[in-house]
Amino acid sequence: MKGMGHLHNMRINAPHRKLMFDGSLTLVIDKSHTLELLGLLMTDCLVLLQKQDARYLLKPLTSEISASEPKAPVIMLTDMHLSTIDKREKRFIIMNKNPKTPNLYELRCNNKDQ
Repeated sequence: MKGMGHLHNMRINAPHRKLMFDGSLTLVIDKSHTLELLGLLMTDCLVLLQKQDARYLLKPLTSEISASEPKAPVIMLTDMHLSTIDKREKRFIIMNKNPKTPNLYELRCNNKDQ
């Protein structure tokens, strides 16, 4: 898949990488389609795990229903720009500025404490 080659060699549990925060998120694909995720904020990246049955998987973010372009599930913090859409609804946009995997992610926090 285009732009996903960097995932082959990535180790989430690398010694230099520590978990800073985790929580459930919803990726807004379009007005009628969403995807449930588990977000892992590491010291140098954001990892978005896709919920499938009772498990979370590291795979390109796509919906079976929507024909949208798959999004990379790992965004390095140095390539990320964050912008708030609505503080009350806990909605925000992340822009992945990596030239190999540029994309916009509209996310919603599922918990008011996140």
